[in-house]
Amino acid sequence: MRVLIDSRMIYMSGIGRYIRNILSHMHRMDENLYFDLRGNPHEFQRFLNESQVNAQQFSHTPYHPVIYSLREQLEGSAQMLASCSDVFHIPHFNAPRCLPTSTVVTVHDLIPFKFPDLYNPLRIRAARQVLKNAVKKAARIIVVSDATAYDLLDMFPAQSIEQKIRRTYLGVSERFHRLDQAEVKHFKCQNNLGEYVLFVGNRLPHKNLGRLARAMSLLQSDFPGLQLVVAGNRLREHDELDQARRSVECGPITEWGPANDEELIALYNGARALAFPSLCEGFGLPALEAMACGTPAVVSNTGSLPEVAGEAGIYVDPYDVHDIARGIRQVLIDHKLRNHRVLIGLEQAARFRWEDTARQTIDIYREVAGKC
Repeated sequence: MRVLIDSRMIYMSGIGRYIRNILSHMHRMDENLYFDLRGNPHEFQRFLNESQVNAQQFSHTPYHPVIYSLREQLEGSAQMLASCSDVFHIPHFNAPRCLPTSTVVTVHDLIPFKFPDLYNPLRIRAARQVLKNAVKKAARIIVVSDATAYDLLDMFPAQSIEQKIRRTYLGVSERFHRLDQAEVKHFKCQNNLGEYVLFVGNRLPHKNLGRLARAMSLLQSDFPGLQLVVAGNRLREHDELDQARRSVECGPITEWGPANDEELIALYNGARALAFPSLCEGFGLPALEAMACGTPAVVSNTGSLPEVAGEAGIYVDPYDVHDIARGIRQVLIDHKLRNHRVLIGLEQAARFRWEDTARQTIDIYREVAGKC
């Protein structure tokens, strides 16, 4: 079976992690699966080198349109309709207008549509039309959580898409694990890190970094010197974190910037807690990665996070600065609670495996291609 995959986002944040991991696992599960990746040739070669996949199962075609652009709609339609692939997988909902009947679309979240005031209205309008076309014409729609499925059904109640939806949870790489304490101590000394709370993710408006910074300011009197480490891409010149720093005394903040897996593993291990008070998530992979590293996760009580974190999460109201501070304070001072959440967090993270995601995705491909 030959599968064409739009791989333009293969090194973009969470969606890129999704693409790389399902490809790395799927090709090992079925030697008769062949993947035609459409995207950047340099990123394709990087993926082959880093993932140690069987290169004979992969081919590549250059494909460069900007996401949500007119060129994407025209060139994407032409490329897909001209291909002889059995299945077409678009790992985001940015599908071209004309789609083969055996198309699979993955919808990770609907955050821009749930919080339109936080984003460019013209881009939201264009993205809505692209999404509407994708869910209408796709043979199957993969969602990464029940929360995203409910949001999708709520957004398109008249399209009768429920029978198309298949949920495949994301996974946690085995690379994310507890490190030796001497190794953690060395990492913290090397990077001038004291006691810190960690945030991981792109600095987008829905990530709620402004309220997190204000919550940290409420903890400074009881925990002087407690740092907030922010690991993720800055996407705007002035964002919510910058605004918070100008308005209140937030305490020390370390802007780590984008972190590779090796750095993330060390950052998770060294943190007193992960703080992830996002207004909404389609999945929330940082919560599970932190748990896999033995670090408790303070997370929002909204979106997919209760579904993903389960009983291991320490839940807060993401709209209430004092409640965010309360959750962080709780994990800092209540050692019995912390130890318990660390233990069940390790168990919770172990339930989410990329092997399962890949196996379920192959089943969906076979379902669409009629090769069950």
